Amino acid sequence: MRAGLRLKLALAYFLIIALSMTLLSYVVTRQTRSSLLSDREAALLAQANVIADVAAEYMGPGGRRHLLRPVVQGFAADVGGRILVLDREGRVLVDSAAGSELVGRRLGHSEVREALSGSAMAAPHYLLRDGWVMHTAAPIRVHKQVADAVLLSTSIPDVFAKMDALRLSLIRASLVVGTAVLLIGSLLTMAITRPLGELTRAAMDLAQGRFSRRVNISSGDEIGHLARAFNFMAGKLEGHEEMRRRFIQDASHEPKTPWPP
Repeated sequence: MRAGLRLKLALAYFLIIALSMTLLSYVVTRQTRSSLLSDREAALLAQANVIADVAAEYMGPGGRRHLLRPVVQGFAADVGGRILVLDREGRVLVDSAAGSELVGRRLGHSEVREALSGSAMAAPHYLLRDGWVMHTAAPIRVHKQVADAVLLSTSIPDVFAKMDALRLSLIRASLVVGTAVLLIGSLLTMAITRPLGELTRAAMDLAQGRFSRRVNISSGDEIGHLARAFNFMAGKLEGHEEMRRRFIQDASHEPKTPWPP
């Protein structure tokens, strides 16, 4: 039973540690991810708006639309991403990538729809070929009216690399904290089970008639109260056993009166 109690307490400590560290890891990683992505979104939104303002000079009436692609390619090289310029229908007019494979295609990205409605938007996406990327779209306004949109696509592996590093650090910290708590818990468990084991052995001695058995537990907690109650009971039983022995001894020494014939 002693080993069973130790096992139960160890499992309880383990479950508490595991649940606590899992919850802490979830909260920390979620908040860190939100913070990192928010910072990157803000930076890319600022860049997309600058690109949209420059593109507006080429997209208006009498503009030099045919000169826009080299400008877009220059911005794409600066930000390390891909830039698309789209018309009101969401069709690609300019593609900074070599080959311009998306020119003429209609894109239905939520960021593009939001930009064509007049609001800039950025959101992360996971692509099988490219991994994690951030799509950032901003409206191109000509004479204060939304005419087109610009879509900036940039790879953001560094953000999720930081997340992976944070998770690894949390796992290591969890192992260190968990080991320390388990060691402390083991000491506490021994402090609880050791006096209980002594009480169990003393109870077995008492059951075998060794009424002089006492336990040496002087703590002020519930186990200490139990030990003092056990010693009190053992003393009472020892006293009753002594009285019984004296009664039997006295009875055996009394003169026996013969029965009359």
